[in-house]
Amino acid sequence: MAWTPSLRLAISGQGRIDQGLQFPFVYNRRADGGIDSTRFNASRRNMQFAFDTPIKIWDFQWQNSFTINEQFRDFPEQREIVGVRDSSQKVTRIYAQTYETTVDWNTSFNLPRFFQGTWNVSPSVSVANVDQGGLFVRTERSNGRWVAQNKRLSYGVSSSPTLYAMLPGLGPVSRFRHAITPALSYSYSPAASVSDEYLQAIGRSRVGYIGALAQNRVALTMSTNLEAKLRAPNDSNPDAGQKIKLLSLGFSSLTYDFVRADTTGNGFTDRTFSINGRTDLLPGLDFRTTYELFQGDPASDTAVFKPFRTEFGVTFSLNSKSGIFGILGRLFGVKTDLSMDSTSTQASDQSIDRQARSMNAAGGGSMRGMQLSLPQSGEGWNLSLQYNAARQRPPVGGTQISNDPAALCEGQRPLGVIAYERCILNAQSAPSTGLNSGQSAIGAPVFIQPPTQNVSANLSFGITRNWSAQWSTQYDVERARFSSQQVGLQRSLHDWNAVFSFSQTPSGNFAFNFFIALKAQPELKFNYDRQTYRSSNF
Repeated sequence: MAWTPSLRLAISGQGRIDQGLQFPFVYNRRADGGIDSTRFNASRRNMQFAFDTPIKIWDFQWQNSFTINEQFRDFPEQREIVGVRDSSQKVTRIYAQTYETTVDWNTSFNLPRFFQGTWNVSPSVSVANVDQGGLFVRTERSNGRWVAQNKRLSYGVSSSPTLYAMLPGLGPVSRFRHAITPALSYSYSPAASVSDEYLQAIGRSRVGYIGALAQNRVALTMSTNLEAKLRAPNDSNPDAGQKIKLLSLGFSSLTYDFVRADTTGNGFTDRTFSINGRTDLLPGLDFRTTYELFQGDPASDTAVFKPFRTEFGVTFSLNSKSGIFGILGRLFGVKTDLSMDSTSTQASDQSIDRQARSMNAAGGGSMRGMQLSLPQSGEGWNLSLQYNAARQRPPVGGTQISNDPAALCEGQRPLGVIAYERCILNAQSAPSTGLNSGQSAIGAPVFIQPPTQNVSANLSFGITRNWSAQWSTQYDVERARFSSQQVGLQRSLHDWNAVFSFSQTPSGNFAFNFFIALKAQPELKFNYDRQTYRSSNF
């Protein structure tokens, strides 16, 4: 018997929110009949509590989890109230505060597996909620009153075999191995019901609601690997050949519900689908992409299956010891390993490096958290490149609020070009904190975020035996400008390490830092910090 409980509590909050709000100002009437406006002092708080108590007796597993989630928003926001029985009855209300608290309990039983090592079949029985929300919930739409939904049994069986084939080699490759690891599962849940009070609390209408239908689902998750084994340099030991992962792909789960397909004409239930991959042909190369599958709410029969790419990213890294440079070096007879012997101890250098990372860069908030990544003295060079692109699916209907800096700063144009450009720069460097994109709840406004494309580069290298350098930058493809720069130098002295750092933020603020510490006693140190900020007065 094994019992492995776990407890997690996370509380986060934001205060003095001045961007990303639907109603950023409070208007008061003066004694002379005029109106004054003051910016709303908005705040928000999130709390997550989870307690898991899994128990395993031989191959029997009993999963138990208790969770409490709370989102509290202390600023006014609009909600569209739709009649639970009649969706044509719509009322728009503005709440001074909005919140959502959910309490949930989930339990499941995993029965002993069979066909282990081949098909890996595992049956299970679980007690699941009818709706995707919590078992108990309270919101501003229920006037703070707790409402509950029902639970229902779910019966399932899953199988996760590994299928592979050995293929003949070609050229320097002795053989190929192609492996596919699917995880196929089937589950069934009988039809159930959800009360009108619960639907009203979460903002749903019974008209078109398909969350309480019976579930007859098949889910598939798959990963595939194509590997090559190079020919061994010594024929007497053919198994000594190096293995190379030519391509590795991973696909997120796709679920198809036959009951939903008969009801709505479309059986897919997942909101998103993602793909990730990597290869050893270019070491450090990873790519990923994410698609949003539905236009609309998947829990409603009005949702349209229309895949839309929302994210794409590529990460690539090279260093002086990368295989591709070793091949080029052998072709041209050039030694590509630039590593040099270090004269300092590794422990003291790591301590100095940790203190150097704690040094702040210019600006405020997250920009001050930019960290140095200086190589140790005597190391070779390292280069990493990262490209990220994100965009939001254009919403259909509802109240839409744009978070585009150009739209937010349009009111600054009459004040002059400098004021307008200053507003644009601040909006780009300090994104909205009220809500970045999407909806905070059903019936709430949809915040539209402009598409983003960014290229990040980080280069570190050793200049001499005792000097090393690091340079990092971020380039905004959408706006065609560099958004941040950071340069760092490290000098290894006989008994001391010195670090020089210069950084510049998107707003134009910059900082210069100097840090020197004794290797044997890093607590004996000297700091110098110089920061500048642009004035907000025009």
